[in-house]
Amino acid sequence: MCKTQAQAARNTSHAFTRIELLACLAACALLLAIITPALASSRSRSDRVVCLSNLRQIGNAVRQFGLEHNDIMHWRPQTIDSNFNEPGKHELWFQYWWLRDAIGSPRLLMDPAETRSNARIASNWELDVNGGLQSLKNRAVAYVLGVDSSTDLPRSMLVADRNMFLGGYGGCSSSLSTAAQAFVTGPSAVRWRDDVHGMIGNVALADGSIDSVDSEGLRRVIAESRDVGDAVHIMVGDW
Repeated sequence: MCKTQAQAARNTSHAFTRIELLACLAACALLLAIITPALASSRSRSDRVVCLSNLRQIGNAVRQFGLEHNDIMHWRPQTIDSNFNEPGKHELWFQYWWLRDAIGSPRLLMDPAETRSNARIASNWELDVNGGLQSLKNRAVAYVLGVDSSTDLPRSMLVADRNMFLGGYGGCSSSLSTAAQAFVTGPSAVRWRDDVHGMIGNVALADGSIDSVDSEGLRRVIAESRDVGDAVHIMVGDW
């Protein structure tokens, strides 16, 4: 018996042809190519905003201590402490642990854009293998300290992103009067490395402001952070 036109229509295949399928795949690939950079850029901006917030809170803690102690920054009393040579006291993480009450959460010490494979977020300030700062130490810290900073030098660097290339003077010094294991550098030698926020970094200044600067801007900040001579001391971690 002959099929009616309606039956023939129902039995007609609705599958994609190869050309239609290839066209759909090409359209999806094009959309993905357009969307991916936008999502990456959005994530980058979001990470930078969180980093700026972290630096503001940490910088305020450091700055407030200086204002309350006649511009004696919090690492300076430790150098005359008879127990300063105890393990940990010369390390970067300890400087933040010392201000734990003013900083609040140790989570602020980690940059959301951090790229180190061994980086971890500290959940507390204690000696706790499950997330304490005293256990994780510099693995939970993503920000350096400007050891020569001073509330008398409003544009001096208090805290900054860790991805600095500190060439020039080179080496570390364990005989500084301000803090042991601080890196000695000069303004002309400093630049950002492209491994956190790209070739732009964030800096907390002694006047309470937070700046996002390129390498040239960073060199200006370093130049204004000198309290004596040409050298600048920056306390870094064992990264």
